[in-house]
Amino acid sequence: MSRDLYTEWLGIPPGERPPNHYDLLGVMAFCNDIPTIEKAARERMDRLDKFVLHPDRRKRDMVQQMMNEVARARVCLVNAEQKRAYDEALSKKIGPPLTLRDLPEVEILTFDRDRDKPQRPKKRLL
Repeated sequence: MSRDLYTEWLGIPPGERPPNHYDLLGVMAFCNDIPTIEKAARERMDRLDKFVLHPDRRKRDMVQQMMNEVARARVCLVNAEQKRAYDEALSKKIGPPLTLRDLPEVEILTFDRDRDKPQRPKKRLL
């Protein structure tokens, strides 16, 4: 099949196929929020469900494969032990998750509402 159905049906940018669990579900890499993961998996299943009765047998097979991948991703990411092992392997592949310490310091310019003049910049971490 020449068309990228991950992109066409799920809006996943072109890249590795099958995508990693986080990209497949459309959540941030290394997301720890189980309700977010659960909701994303349900939304992906709902989108794919529209193609289950596609007239092209190959596309029906592909949608079933993608639904199975979404189900496996969900199960893995909501199980703490499986997620830890998956995240460890993924971090070796794409790099570790970012933390606030990884972000650069930025200068934030504030304004005095009464004078409409900028105040001295303050350095803060975002």
